[in-house]
Amino acid sequence: MARLPIPGQDDGTWGDILNDYLSQSLNSDGSLKPSSVLASGAESTSNKGVANGYASLNSLGLVPTGQLAAGTADTTKYLRGDGSWQVPPGTGGSSTLAGDTDVTITSPANNQVLAYNSGTTKWVNHALAESDVTNLTNDLNATEKTANKGAASGYAPLNGSSQIPIANIPTGATSNSVAIGNDSRFAGSVAGTAGAALSATDSTTTNSRAPNGTASGDLSGSYPSPTVAKINGVTVSGTPTANQAIIASSGSAAAWGILPSAPVSSVAGKTGAVTLVEGDITNLTTDLTATEKSANKGAASGYASLDSSSHVPVAQLANAVTVVSGLTANGTVSGGGTDNTSVIQAALTAAAPSTPTSPSGVVIIPAGIYLTGPLTIPHRVALKGAGVGATTLVCKSNSAAGAFITNQTHAEMISVSDMRLHGNAFNQTNTIHGLVFQGGWTYSGGADEYYDERGRALNLHIEWFTGDGVQSQSAYTDHDRNHRLLRTRPRVRLIYK
Repeated sequence: MARLPIPGQDDGTWGDILNDYLSQSLNSDGSLKPSSVLASGAESTSNKGVANGYASLNSLGLVPTGQLAAGTADTTKYLRGDGSWQVPPGTGGSSTLAGDTDVTITSPANNQVLAYNSGTTKWVNHALAESDVTNLTNDLNATEKTANKGAASGYAPLNGSSQIPIANIPTGATSNSVAIGNDSRFAGSVAGTAGAALSATDSTTTNSRAPNGTASGDLSGSYPSPTVAKINGVTVSGTPTANQAIIASSGSAAAWGILPSAPVSSVAGKTGAVTLVEGDITNLTTDLTATEKSANKGAASGYASLDSSSHVPVAQLANAVTVVSGLTANGTVSGGGTDNTSVIQAALTAAAPSTPTSPSGVVIIPAGIYLTGPLTIPHRVALKGAGVGATTLVCKSNSAAGAFITNQTHAEMISVSDMRLHGNAFNQTNTIHGLVFQGGWTYSGGADEYYDERGRALNLHIEWFTGDGVQSQSAYTDHDRNHRLLRTRPRVRLIYK
């Protein structure tokens, strides 16, 4: 039997064994032997389209009809299972339903269907009815027909806002109707009438009505006269008599009874008919002494009240402090605005102390720009603004020569503070000094309260005067305290007398 050589064996015969193996399927020229192909199951091309061979394919990739079943093929035949071409059975029969033996057609009409009649075992033409569909009649009976929408005895429609239109609501002034708009029934004139609406004045809404029925909860019996059987769910037993009270015997039971006799022997160490006083209560007198009575609020020798802005009202300030009212704060540094001279001067004059023991006066100018003429400060009076950047006094145009602000003769202990003084220099024809402290007079026991010429200029901004910014004729003037003098000629002049 031909085989391949075995490596490591067949020494001296290796080539003979291999040639014998190859000669089984190859010719001596190396071509395949026909017998070797057939043996492997291949089909020879000589068998294509011949008996017992294999079918060929035409140019369309189909088996030619000549290589199919026996007989002649045409468009009226089919290939039967036995491999022959045959004409279909029934050829030449009826081409209509009525001609079929298992169909009976009687007066056909549009929209009819075929239905099987088991009695005649025939298919018959039939017009469908609601009863032909299972439960359709019952389901349709449970719906409303659209023709009944908005019709009498039908159903109400809804408008675009999902509401029933007024036209479909039974309105009117009779019973079984709905009252709308200004229906008279709203006025209460027909209160109590069947079908009428209640109004705000209807007696049935304003008069009380006695309840009825069986009581429950802590009450027993029937309304309108139930009795109290429990308190907060705890049953109370017994019938009360004079001087009795409800006494709890446990967390779930109580009864009427007399309280245990344990009389109070004393109160705060007192017996008999006791009347307590503050001293009977520990520390009460001390605590009350450390408080302020509300009756003293805003009263003389009491304490000051506060207004809605948490400030002490001006009326409760000492008489010596005056906040000037009636001013017109529409002034300009060029001399425009309302003249406030008389208002300010009147306040300064009124602030002067009337007796040696009276408090010194303080005149406060609120924030704003005020036009004014020369001002004279009385004895022991301070002129005070709301701040250098808040209050400005402007010297009115063409004022008389001299001081813009000065003190009366023999006026001692005056001060000017917390404001700006503007000289309006371009609108003056005379020499005007900003602040002048007069002094150097002869002391008189009758005219002078005491000999003290001191004047104080504090936190001032003085500018645009044609004369001196500050001029002092007193050796005791305090003028160098946080104020500025601008554009004045000269700035500060001290004149000793």
